[in-house]
Amino acid sequence: MKLLVILFLLITPILHSQTTIPEELAGTWELKVPGEGEIPSQIFKWIFFTNETGNDIAEFHWLFKRTEDKEYITVFVVKGNLIVENNVFTLSTFTTGSQQVDAKLEFYEEIKWFSEGDPKFDRYPKQESHFFRIEGNTLKVQDDFNGDGDFDDKEETTIYTKIN
Repeated sequence: MKLLVILFLLITPILHSQTTIPEELAGTWELKVPGEGEIPSQIFKWIFFTNETGNDIAEFHWLFKRTEDKEYITVFVVKGNLIVENNVFTLSTFTTGSQQVDAKLEFYEEIKWFSEGDPKFDRYPKQESHFFRIEGNTLKVQDDFNGDGDFDDKEETTIYTKIN
């Protein structure tokens, strides 16, 4: 029995440290990008939070606004469980959503949500990991897309600003 208690005391902090969102990462991070043509404005957004049941969650949103739109439209959102280890966060998708009707520029009034087993769910990544660095109100998300061991290539580092 003593051995079980000792093992529990040793393992619990390790498990907890791997799944707790660092305080400086929690919140909403946004990147506004000027568009062109029919879509003059886009927003990319990461949201990191702990839900009411104690699970760490990450959401990634892509929104845009056409010239005729009053509000931003959610092109897609990916929502999943989050694990943070050192300077890497991993999102394991459990639901996806979109206001877009198929590949057309037609949209629902609200986000339509999709889960595993739905063909629309299968369009999105199931698990993804990203290196990250935080400097003040700046989140740098880094991906080595070409596998050359650095983040120096075009579009391998994306910079978001904390909005809350």
